Amino acid sequence: MADNSNSAYSSATQRLHVIGRALISYNFSPTLQVEPSDALIDEPLSVRVSGLLKHQKITLSAVLRGEGKEFASCAHYTADDAGCVDTAVQSSVGGSYTGVEPQGLLWSMSAQKTSSKRLLIKDVTKPYDVTISVHPDHMDLQSTQSSCNTSSVLDTTHVRRGYMRDGVQRMPVRMGRLRGSLFIPLGEGPFPAILDMFGGTGGLFEFRAALLASRGFFTFALAYRSYDDLPHAFDELDFDYFLEAAEMLNKNPHSQPGGIGVIGSSFGGGLTNMLASFCDKVRAAVSINGPLVSPLRDQDVNGEAVRGWMPSLVEVPDEESVLQKEYHALPMWRQGTKLLHLLSEDDMVLFVSAYRRIMKMVPEDKKYNIQSVFYPGAGHLLEPPYGPLCRDSYITGGTRIIWGGERKSHAVAQEDSWKRILEHFNTYLPKRSV
Repeated sequence: MADNSNSAYSSATQRLHVIGRALISYNFSPTLQVEPSDALIDEPLSVRVSGLLKHQKITLSAVLRGEGKEFASCAHYTADDAGCVDTAVQSSVGGSYTGVEPQGLLWSMSAQKTSSKRLLIKDVTKPYDVTISVHPDHMDLQSTQSSCNTSSVLDTTHVRRGYMRDGVQRMPVRMGRLRGSLFIPLGEGPFPAILDMFGGTGGLFEFRAALLASRGFFTFALAYRSYDDLPHAFDELDFDYFLEAAEMLNKNPHSQPGGIGVIGSSFGGGLTNMLASFCDKVRAAVSINGPLVSPLRDQDVNGEAVRGWMPSLVEVPDEESVLQKEYHALPMWRQGTKLLHLLSEDDMVLFVSAYRRIMKMVPEDKKYNIQSVFYPGAGHLLEPPYGPLCRDSYITGGTRIIWGGERKSHAVAQEDSWKRILEHFNTYLPKRSV
């Protein structure tokens, strides 16, 4: 039996080579312009192609490489009457996304290695490379990556995308039992300060702290589990550790006096809500898909017994079992902290239905400092904008976690939520001295 797929692929390749030779014979010289060429990851890209034939079909492709990971996307466009393509105003008619999506080449990327589905750059001091290319005709993603088609690429360029602006300083922290990294913005301080925490999988995540520092915040990326000499078991975590971190950051000479901000995702979001409840140093806080209950074991906090709910990294949660649990809502209103809760409607880990149920326990007259924003179609891993969706991945121990999310909706949520995060902290944290 003939292999029709290989035959079709060979025919398509031959066709591209014919098109390429024909275009060269016409003195054809397309130009790809991508700006900015060196930028932070939350800055939008402008992608334009000029010098094309009138109504010529092309494919734009993007490949991101960093730390052994590779993500790629492609999109199909047709040149206008002037022989130009501008992703800001023209629609993609196929490929990894469709419609007018100026940043589509970035957020629609998919992992090319199944072992690395999440874009987690560990060394935030180094930007990653994105290669953007123009190909003749409309082709699928596999064809854009094939070595057989490299000779038919019409133009290509490289851009650098990073989390840490030049001039931002990174300082490892080993102070008493505290572990993490401080990020000091460029310029004269003191600066508004933010404590940054991620989920219960453990380790040290620095990318958001580096990006916040690049936006003018003095940031402490705090590790609290399965890092260096820190505990591995959830029941070994105690809230005093996080109070110490908040106190250290508040007293640091780089911190603007008047209180700090806290941001946390998932388990870290629960810790954020705890600090907003029990730490009078916290002025503003952002919880991203975090529980409204203590994620720690039952323990005494400032002389008060606080009931906890510890997660499991072995059992995959389901919505029915989560809703059947008994919860004790944290007193998030107690310190007057301005709280922003960002919730993904397609979160498959901490279900939004549980959030709504627990919020009903909060007295109506205490909700004025709590803003809840819901994102339909977004998944659990809500991160800075223009990054690819990670719908599922394996965590330490080999457990596969379904994080949730639909690609386009998740991209919309990441862009909107990041703007809200920056606005929230710029509004409610003490202003930088001028």
